[in-house]
Amino acid sequence: VSYDDPSVRATYGHAFDMVPTDTYDCTYQYDGADDTQFLLSEDVHSAKVACVYESQHDETIEAVSTFYMNDAGGTYTAQVYLNPTSKDNPQTGTLKATETGTFPCDGYYTTHLKNPVFVKKGEKFSVVYTITIPSTDNGGVIFMGAYDESYYPFEVINDCEYGQGYSFDNDGWVDWAGIEGGASPRV
Repeated sequence: VSYDDPSVRATYGHAFDMVPTDTYDCTYQYDGADDTQFLLSEDVHSAKVACVYESQHDETIEAVSTFYMNDAGGTYTAQVYLNPTSKDNPQTGTLKATETGTFPCDGYYTTHLKNPVFVKKGEKFSVVYTITIPSTDNGGVIFMGAYDESYYPFEVINDCEYGQGYSFDNDGWVDWAGIEGGASPRV
């Protein structure tokens, strides 16, 4: 089958470029559930999503996020804040790193920090992404998340708590733990 075949062009395919498992010492995430849902910010060109983590030991954060971008040519701004001061706003605290870039194609991305951030054990840090896409032809900005869901014979439990994962809308930051079924963004 050729890539030009209409049956191939009408579906999505994915290829992954992985790094060795010892590339990073620690991975922080709340998205351990195997079921994935998409939170669509319909008809918007720009949206924000964030997660707040607590450091498990003294370490240096060298890269952040592995998120899905649904539109080639989009741009991102990734920010890392140390010790957020408000449970309602992950963009508080001390801004320690900012990275910007462009997505060459849709897919998953990890952002490497040019200026890594040192955190002490027990310190909280937040990772905030602002995504901007060139067009809403694909519906808008899409963020992946994990939700609680039951479907025979499976039950997916996503253990999330308030103060861990957020998205931003016209009214401010929305805590994803309050979304029906409990959710956590994949950041």
